[in-house]
Amino acid sequence: KQWYQRRVRDCRKKYGVTPHPDYASLNFWSADFSTASNMIFSNGLRDPWHTGGVLEDINDNVKAIIIKDAAHHLDVQGSNKADPRSVNIARLKEIALIQKWLN
Repeated sequence: KQWYQRRVRDCRKKYGVTPHPDYASLNFWSADFSTASNMIFSNGLRDPWHTGGVLEDINDNVKAIIIKDAAHHLDVQGSNKADPRSVNIARLKEIALIQKWLN
């Protein structure tokens, strides 16, 4: 899995440790989301944790939204006039996906 290899590389470089290969499966029930549906993984690139996130769409209903100018959870906080444009665009994408799934 590409996202996991990126996580391993970053952890080794930054912290000198190698994550356990089954961590996601043991702690989050699975790293395989191929049969999942109606999920959004939003990742702000200013969040140091983004390298451990899902950064690519898994299927048509499990989407990764990458937000260039955001940090941790900025897209799910209340709207603010100082929000970067990339956050507002991400919110619109999230709303459109959720509306699609509800209809």
